[in-house]
Amino acid sequence: MIVVFFMCPKFILKMLKFIPNRRISIYFIKLTRTIHQTLNMKNLKYILLFSCFLWSSFFAVTAVFLFYIANFNLSIDELLVVFLVASVGMAIPLAPSGFGTYHASMILALSWYGISKDSALSAAIVLHLIQLSPSIVLYFILFLFTKEKNILGKMS
Repeated sequence: MIVVFFMCPKFILKMLKFIPNRRISIYFIKLTRTIHQTLNMKNLKYILLFSCFLWSSFFAVTAVFLFYIANFNLSIDELLVVFLVASVGMAIPLAPSGFGTYHASMILALSWYGISKDSALSAAIVLHLIQLSPSIVLYFILFLFTKEKNILGKMS
């Protein structure tokens, strides 16, 4: 589908015109044009490279933390399984930033390798905090330098 999106944008735009609701159709047509202009094939390779770098760095942080700091004696394959299960847990849209679902999935994956629930929960909380820290700091800095402090907008 992604290949069709980038190789045949005119086809996608024609298909979107068949959406019965005119407002929704126009919205998706504008969205498709914006995405296609932003993510052209030239930029796509950089975006994919950056995405691979980010996932690799998240895996490295997870592996280093679990192996060296938490002292869980896991093989690289086991670390990869824990990372993948925790990533899926974080993606479940039950709470912001995967709170709860990330921790539960981390406990589940680590329990497969004989790690106690208490140790797994402690590791999950600290690792989640480590992974979210850069975003929290950046948001705080942006908030400090934003002129309008009312983040909810003007309420009437």
